[in-house]
Amino acid sequence: MFSRRWGPRGVSLIAVMLVLSACSSSPALTLPPATPTAEVTATPTPEATGTPSPQATPTAAATPTPQSSATPAPSTSASPSSGPTATSPASACSGSPDHQAFFADASSKLPFDVYCAVLPAGWYLQTAAYEQPNGGKLTISYKGPGGATLAISEGAFCTTSEADCSPHVAIRGTAAFGNKPGMLDILSTPPDVLIVYVDPGTTHAYSIQGNNLTQAKFVAIAAAMVIVPKS
Repeated sequence: MFSRRWGPRGVSLIAVMLVLSACSSSPALTLPPATPTAEVTATPTPEATGTPSPQATPTAAATPTPQSSATPAPSTSASPSSGPTATSPASACSGSPDHQAFFADASSKLPFDVYCAVLPAGWYLQTAAYEQPNGGKLTISYKGPGGATLAISEGAFCTTSEADCSPHVAIRGTAAFGNKPGMLDILSTPPDVLIVYVDPGTTHAYSIQGNNLTQAKFVAIAAAMVIVPKS
C-alpha cells in the first residue's frame, strides 16, 4: 500500500521553510556595498602629498560599479521560485503549491483520471489521501463557509455492485462530475445531503458529496471538478 496524506500542519511547516530560505538570501545583497566604503577611507592620505594623487583616486572610487552588477544576480535567482506553481500539472486545483504537488503526484501514479476541485474563496483542503493497490483510490475532503463540506472519492473505492456503491434515499436527476455525466441523488435527509455518482461499482468510479450547500451551489462545484494531467 502506498499512501500520501496532507493536513493543515504540513502547510505551516512549508511556510516556515520558505521564510527561512528568503532570509538566507538577503545577506548576499548587503555584502557588495562594504567594499566601496573601505576604499573611500584610503583617499585622504594621498591628498597630503599633492594634487596629482587625489586625481588618481577617483578611479578607485569608481569601483562601486560592481555593486550594480551584483544586484541583478540575486533577483534572477529568486524569480524561478514562482515558476513551478505556474507550470504544475495541477496548477488549476484549489489549494497551496504543496496541495497541487500532491494531486500531480497522485495523477502520475493512479491508473484512472484524477480530478481536483476548483473552489470559490473561503474553501480549504481538509484531508487528501490515495492508495495504489487493488485498482487504487483517492479520497479528498474540503471545508467551506457556513459549515459546508465536500467529500470526494475516485477510483476503486467501492467495487461490490452498482446498487451497493450508490446508496441514496431519492433521485434528483442528472449532474456532472467535471466533464463526466452522473446521477444527482439525495444521500440522506433532513437536511438534504446531495451526492453525484459516476460509474458506481467500477474501478473508475467517482462521487462527490455536499453538506450544507444549496443544490445550485453543489451542482456548480461538482461540474467545476478538473482533470489533473498525468506527467
